[in-house]
Amino acid sequence: MKKILIHSPYWHIGGGGERYALTAAQCLSRKALVSVDIGDSGNLNLLGKSLGLDLSRVESVGKITNASKTKGFDGIFWLSDGSIPFMPFFATKVIHFQAPFKNVDGKSLKNKLKLMGVKVICNSVYTKKFIDKEFGIDSTVVYPPVETDKFKFMEKDKLILTVGRFSSSSQFKRHDLLIEAFKALIKNGVRGWRMVIVGKVEDAQSLKIISELRSKIKGLPIAIKTDLEHERLRLLYGKSSVYWHAAGYGTDLNKFPERAEHFGISTVEAMAAGAIPLSFAGGGQLEIINNGENGFLWNNPHELISLTKKIIDDDKLREKISISAIRRSENFSQEIFCQKITSLFK
Repeated sequence: MKKILIHSPYWHIGGGGERYALTAAQCLSRKALVSVDIGDSGNLNLLGKSLGLDLSRVESVGKITNASKTKGFDGIFWLSDGSIPFMPFFATKVIHFQAPFKNVDGKSLKNKLKLMGVKVICNSVYTKKFIDKEFGIDSTVVYPPVETDKFKFMEKDKLILTVGRFSSSSQFKRHDLLIEAFKALIKNGVRGWRMVIVGKVEDAQSLKIISELRSKIKGLPIAIKTDLEHERLRLLYGKSSVYWHAAGYGTDLNKFPERAEHFGISTVEAMAAGAIPLSFAGGGQLEIINNGENGFLWNNPHELISLTKKIIDDDKLREKISISAIRRSENFSQEIFCQKITSLFK
């Protein structure tokens, strides 16, 4: 059997890039011996459990910071932090970019040599556009995996959901804007609806952000939930009628492309459960939502509020868009992802 190494510099974050890499590990372990450089096996099991993955056939090895230590592997999957490592000549080499890196000296002679014989993949056309320009290459898009079959359509509540980490980092989710939009809905006569904000706590700064948000929602039918387990989150997706997403709004994305959603896993998850997505028209969201068909794209808060009011007031429209959203989500299934990742190592 082939021996394949999966590397990430971000195992401690446990975000979309780590889900991508560990799902690749799960897929490849069906027919190969897969190792993940996470260090402690307990950490691997915990991270796998938190992401809802079966990593029982995957082993953990010590952290690899130097790609020269990857000798002995037939294949290498390397999640890049913007840098390119030297990797063994005869191994099948796949480098994945999960973010639209810029100004990393991508076209240097050293990087050109490092990329010889390497397959480069990106998580969206949005990311690919910047990576190809930076490195002078033609990468392949492999969309992130979503376990669409695990999301169930349920009887819907009058509920608006938004999911995104509580962070002041480059990819700010704009929870503040969404809270103001919900307040505007109430002023426009919307009654009986509530909003739930779900996110991951990363550090002390996250706690500060949550505290500030809580002060903004006093007296409103808005709840903040942190670090939900997958089953509880799926239940919320199932009960939600509407899904909001605002990452990237208010930013010059040509200058700061990293501030938009690079793809939008949570949007696809919401669609799989029949929630209607209303997302800012930027980043990878444009590749997920066909505007007016299986969701809506907005350019400013006024459009978000107006479109949401339209959906709330029209039961038939909600049902129609919800069904289309479920169908669209199936294009990003985990099985399709597995087929594409496995083909890279044949």
